[in-house]
Amino acid sequence: MVLKKMMPTRSHIIMKTPVLLILGLCLLTSLCTPAFSEKPLRFFFEKTATTESAPLPAYTVRSGDWLIKILVQHGYTQAEIARMMPAIQDLNPHIADLNALRPGQALYLPPPPARQPGIPAPEKKATSPSSLLHKPYVVRAGDTLTSVLQQQGIPAALIYSKYVAQFKELNPEVNNTDALRAGQHLLLPLVDPADLGLIAAMPTRATSGKATSVLPPPVSVTGTRPVLLPAPWPANATLALNATSTHNATLAEPPAPVHTPFIPTNAISSTLQPDTGLNYVRTVLKQMRFTFVSGDEEMYPTPGGAWLHVNLHETPLATTPWGKKIIFCPIPKSADWTAKAASLGMQLCSVPADWALPATLTALARAYPDQLRVWEQGRELSLSRKAMGLTVSAPLICIVQQAEQQRVHILWSRHSQEERPLPQDLPEVLHTLDVHIIELDHLNSLSRLPAKPRQAVYVPQAAPLDILRTLRLENAEQITGPTLPTTLGALLHVLRSHDMLRQGVATMNWAAGTDRRLSLHVPTWLVGPAGSKVILIDRRFSEPALVSLLAQEGYSCFVLPPSF
Repeated sequence: MVLKKMMPTRSHIIMKTPVLLILGLCLLTSLCTPAFSEKPLRFFFEKTATTESAPLPAYTVRSGDWLIKILVQHGYTQAEIARMMPAIQDLNPHIADLNALRPGQALYLPPPPARQPGIPAPEKKATSPSSLLHKPYVVRAGDTLTSVLQQQGIPAALIYSKYVAQFKELNPEVNNTDALRAGQHLLLPLVDPADLGLIAAMPTRATSGKATSVLPPPVSVTGTRPVLLPAPWPANATLALNATSTHNATLAEPPAPVHTPFIPTNAISSTLQPDTGLNYVRTVLKQMRFTFVSGDEEMYPTPGGAWLHVNLHETPLATTPWGKKIIFCPIPKSADWTAKAASLGMQLCSVPADWALPATLTALARAYPDQLRVWEQGRELSLSRKAMGLTVSAPLICIVQQAEQQRVHILWSRHSQEERPLPQDLPEVLHTLDVHIIELDHLNSLSRLPAKPRQAVYVPQAAPLDILRTLRLENAEQITGPTLPTTLGALLHVLRSHDMLRQGVATMNWAAGTDRRLSLHVPTWLVGPAGSKVILIDRRFSEPALVSLLAQEGYSCFVLPPSF
């Protein structure tokens, strides 16, 4: 009985057979996997191409390089660069944008231009910031360096290749060109007409028919070493695996890249249109110390429990210099909406739908007759403040009364790009007289030269020897005698006795066209013969900005000591 139970039955053997088969398959599968193989499978990416010529010379782009700079360093002239540009583009299809080179990129160049024996290569002339064509500019909210340069007519294809470097030369104090601040005073480079011709000579890389390109020689290797590619492949490059081998893979040849042509957005600045409408009005009123509410809309609870909804695009809301809330309404509003605004102390000002500046300011003057006055166009305005005189005639003059202070705003718009701006330091001098010049360029954008630092202006003190040297008198001994006066008082006494010291006025005049004239009159002592521009001024006029302005207008200025 015991032996019979220990013997396996046929049914037991049949039940164990599937389990043994499953265990056998698992063992066989595990032995065939790469984890148990002697070496893991490896994929080798290889780009096969044949080259018939030796590798072209390559230049490794460094920080601060741009295309034109590199080509000039290699001996090309501007004319040769224009002719060679198609070849340079064909030799570098791996660079998506030749005008935005990155450090470390390999730039393939054609051989240097062949010149006849005895003709030297053109000399490289270093440019200084003062020799670059430039104009002043005041940064506005939302400005970027690229957008500002394009507004000046600079081709987009040359902004990073040339004009960013010129901008840095003109503005060495700007450390971060990607963080311009509103109100910042800059000097912008102007487009060189020769660059427009250079851009026109740049063809597209895609030509009619089959697109062709010359690739730099690739490096193909075998074994376990990586394949060195001349440049990153496009995103649409695909892997073509060899079906007969798991150890080799080939990177399929990507299609020839097709690049869009270089199209400057603004070929010349004359194609730009001046700002008009609300933008123009907002620019001028901000200079008159109006503060506009930013955003798209505002909601204000009214005393009656309702809400006032203000669409800031249709009806801009601002605070006047005298502290009142005003809503500009170019469109009619309902009586209920008007009543809600009045309950919140907001003044409605109906302005023309086209936002014409003179009509808008006239409407403001009607709404606030005690605070704002628009001067009659064509009528000359004369002021006398702090012993200085000012006479001005301009298309638009506004007088703002704020508490006990009366401030004059003069709109001075240039009619063309060639028109010279007002001299440096004039706005600072007028500011001391409570007069504000709103200077705009021919595009109605704020424009003025930056103010000089106070410590950069030399204020000369009156000394006998310095005054005589400046006068350059041919008969100095006949006037002063054999010995020179040792004190300033003695010299002035001698000059007065020879009618070479008299009270007068130093007058400075600026005019543009037939509608803008401005004269500034400073009381002075005139020194020397008739027509001399050597002057002595009282210490109350020794402000550095005024001394600098007098010097710019040709006056040799000396400041009297306190004892005079």
